[in-house]
Amino acid sequence: MRQPDGFASTHGAGHGFQPAPPARLVRLFVRQGLTETGPRERATIQSVLDLIVGFPGVDVITGAVALDAGSFKASHEAAAQSGFSPSAFRDRRLALLSSAHAMVVIRTGMSESTAFEIAYNIFGGARLPIFFAVHEQAAIKTTLLQELGALVPTVYAPFGDPKDLRSGFSQFLDRIRSGLPAEATHGAGSSGLSQTS
Repeated sequence: MRQPDGFASTHGAGHGFQPAPPARLVRLFVRQGLTETGPRERATIQSVLDLIVGFPGVDVITGAVALDAGSFKASHEAAAQSGFSPSAFRDRRLALLSSAHAMVVIRTGMSESTAFEIAYNIFGGARLPIFFAVHEQAAIKTTLLQELGALVPTVYAPFGDPKDLRSGFSQFLDRIRSGLPAEATHGAGSSGLSQTS
């Protein structure tokens, strides 16, 4: 597939970035913590999901309902119309990721599975742009998840209130729709999109 104008000069070839055609919905793969998510985190995740689905032209292909340790297996079983197993869950998630235009990570705590899906996206998947919505109480301390912009277009957006994400997420969607990569932002002095605070 031909890369969008300006893509190669900004990030070089090989990112696998596939922008959403303007007339189509932007298909978002949303990653949220599952096995370590409790009621407080679930409420925060739901507020972020509500904000995301409030944008026109967005299709959250992973579902717009926050899940937690007690609900994610039943949700998978209902969507897949089969029993839960780690391999079936992984296969379904990776198929969804492969059909997305972008990845959104809602970080409210530590999640090994989130790190797996991010790594798959970058090194085994379509290398989709990533928007990190990072709750102020769940800063990314894992060095390998920082500064991913050299690998895929990445935006890090810290938030206390989900409304804090509106502007940065809107800019991210605009970049996806326009076929340009979302620039990596992380801290003061970075280029590209402004970090949402």
